[in-house]
Amino acid sequence: MSNSLTITDDTLKLPFEQQHAQLVDACRSEAFVHGFKYFAAAAAMSSALMFAALKTSPSVARALGPSGRTACVAIPAFGLFFLQSELYMLKCGRRVSEWKRSNTAANR
Repeated sequence: MSNSLTITDDTLKLPFEQQHAQLVDACRSEAFVHGFKYFAAAAAMSSALMFAALKTSPSVARALGPSGRTACVAIPAFGLFFLQSELYMLKCGRRVSEWKRSNTAANR
């Protein structure tokens, strides 16, 4: 995660409202990518754990049907995706607010 948003010369030529809108769009895109990285990691770990549990524990294999197995893999993955995306969006929103505050003060 970078500590500052990338602002190009083309962005600075736009009116202030359009600059702000582009930065918010960049935040959304970055938050999605950040969340997806955690989704992939959580899905890989939970599916490996489910596979190991099914191979080593007959009681797990008998107790869980296909939907239960899917849920044990999907819930942690989607949960981390939404949590990390939201946390990243909050951090990015703070950076946009700081940028907006500094540029508003500079334009006065």
